[in-house]
Amino acid sequence: MGDVLKKNENLEMLSNLFEVDPTLFDASQDPVDTTFLAPSNEAFRRFLKNNRGGDYMTNKATRFRVFKDLMNYHTLRGIYKVPEIFEENEFPRTAMQNISFKNLGGKTQVVRAVKTGESGLLYGGFNEPVSIIDPNLVLWNGYMHVVDRFLRVPGTVSATATELGLGSWVNATKNAKLEKILNELANSTVFIPASHADTALFNGNTHPLKLTDILQLVIDIDL
Repeated sequence: MGDVLKKNENLEMLSNLFEVDPTLFDASQDPVDTTFLAPSNEAFRRFLKNNRGGDYMTNKATRFRVFKDLMNYHTLRGIYKVPEIFEENEFPRTAMQNISFKNLGGKTQVVRAVKTGESGLLYGGFNEPVSIIDPNLVLWNGYMHVVDRFLRVPGTVSATATELGLGSWVNATKNAKLEKILNELANSTVFIPASHADTALFNGNTHPLKLTDILQLVIDIDL
């Protein structure tokens, strides 16, 4: 993997990280079929601008805190070439094992692959799109795709809803004492009313018991 990184000028920052601490990439070195999503230099610069981690090259603790889970999340279990990865709107499983981000009934986290036109987009947490800008680089154990940004690690139900502008729904879960339960749900899908719909529903006039019934619109599924 290190040789492939060195040969691609657009992966210089990732290559430097690999040289300094290859243990961050242990999951991508698995001899079993693997696909690695490699953030470009621009993706690195954007990420470091928006996150605390500027001393990652000299500080081992920072490197582990900032990048270990991310590199695992960027490692897909299986062979996924382009364009095949986008043909069936798949949910490839990743190598992320951190229990803080693993609430899928004991299974590892997933990435969503969606076909758009002739190509497609990848989605991590918070529904942010990631594009593959240089596909199908051959590795000894699979393939590498250069991507234009880091995938965002999935957050809790509350954090995701808040970022999507559904604050009134989040406040309602707190009032109904359901926030903690929702955030700790495993292997579940939560249906949340759109912002224009929940304003009328969660305006403070709904009885707490009725509100609890409404908020318990949760369906367990096997992802």
